[in-house]
Amino acid sequence: MTARRRGRARPRTPLAATPLTLLLAAGLTLAFGLALGFLAGKFLGEPPEQHLAGAEAAPNPADEGVIAARAPSPPEPRLEQTDPIPAAAAGSADADLRQAASAELERLTHLPTPPAAATLPSEAVAPVAPDLPDPPEGGEALAPADMVPPWRRYAALVPAGGIGPRIAIVIDDLGLNSAQSAAFSKLDGPLTLSYLPYAHDLADQVAVARGAGHEIMLHLPMEPSVDADPGPNALLTGLSAEELQRRIVWNLDRFEGFVGVNNHMGSRFTADAEAMTPVIQALKQRGLLFLDSRTSADSRGYALARRLGVPAASRDLFLDNDDDVVRITAQLDLLRRMAEQHGTAIGIGHPHANTLTALAAWLPKAIAEGIRIVPVSALVVATVDG
Repeated sequence: MTARRRGRARPRTPLAATPLTLLLAAGLTLAFGLALGFLAGKFLGEPPEQHLAGAEAAPNPADEGVIAARAPSPPEPRLEQTDPIPAAAAGSADADLRQAASAELERLTHLPTPPAAATLPSEAVAPVAPDLPDPPEGGEALAPADMVPPWRRYAALVPAGGIGPRIAIVIDDLGLNSAQSAAFSKLDGPLTLSYLPYAHDLADQVAVARGAGHEIMLHLPMEPSVDADPGPNALLTGLSAEELQRRIVWNLDRFEGFVGVNNHMGSRFTADAEAMTPVIQALKQRGLLFLDSRTSADSRGYALARRLGVPAASRDLFLDNDDDVVRITAQLDLLRRMAEQHGTAIGIGHPHANTLTALAAWLPKAIAEGIRIVPVSALVVATVDG
């Protein structure tokens, strides 16, 4: 049976001769070609560093800013000032990264500004110990002391607050009677106390007044138009230029700690613009203010000071031409009405007993009713800064 079966076996057909084998061969050939094409494109189209197994692509230096932007980092505290985004990052980032960077820069630029430290109001400058040229710690030290002009450096402190009219009361002719000067230093204030340069013990008297919170001026003697003696080293219209300059220096060097000068007498001298010019120039060089006492309607002092850039103010009312308590009080009331009408007023009085009595009664009442008593420098500040 075995031989019989072998004899009956069908003859084998070659593989290439069947349709099935032809189809299979074609498919294998196509697949092999596609694989070769893919591998060739992969190796020919990318940088060789990227097909090395386990190797990282070398970073492009131009992309360092972008890489840093993409890398996660802990949040940084908000700072008022921030470093700008590197130009390399902005130049090489794609559109999304540039948009994000611009948005962040905008956010940092518009961070809220921290509130400024509290400062004294513009009209207030802390008083200085009379024997020290610099303001104490805690004062309005906006610049080194040698850069702050004396009219600001030695200005009396004005308490903050209040919206009422402001009055400056000046008492001049001080210094010849130290007990009298000390009595006025005890009044409510701050007042502006003006001392004659030829008085004695000026340093001690000024120290007492400044220690009580009052402002100090120098009462500069000038030639009157009437027959009266203004005192030694007074400024006179008939002096040579050299002698006038010597007297100006002598007077201004007599003591320290004052904000400026007002004229003692001087009805003739202040009316002479040529004579007044070197005085105002000296005040400008020293950083002092000028208060025109206006002993003459023809005074050129205030206008000249303003023209030459010197801080200046002008008297509105004399308080005690009539040396009587009732009349002096009436003048103080008139000064108040002037301040209520115009916002500010400056009155000048003298070291009389009746002036002291009137002020001692009037000042506390006026302050309680909202009147602000300020030094002359506060009104000059308003003129200069406003």
